[in-house]
Amino acid sequence: MSKPIRISEEGHKILVELSKENKKSMSAILEELLLAEKKKSFFKSINVGYNQLKNNTEDWKEEMGNRKFLNKAVLETIPEDEVWEMQGEGNDEAK
Repeated sequence: MSKPIRISEEGHKILVELSKENKKSMSAILEELLLAEKKKSFFKSINVGYNQLKNNTEDWKEEMGNRKFLNKAVLETIPEDEVWEMQGEGNDEAK
């Protein structure tokens, strides 16, 4: 069941424009925009949490230790001819 919402005249003009450009209904455009905003918000919250973790020296050191352990565990399950070398943040030792 759809629910009516109120938007400004300018917002409606933009919605009509996007609807015509994309050959989709205004409802479909709104749903896509809402989902995009939800994803943006989700990843923003992940980035905030990641930055908080990275800025906490003790927790970050523990995280890097966990990653090193997990990387080693994963590498042990992959045949040697399928292992790629990686270098970068947190990967001080390339295989």
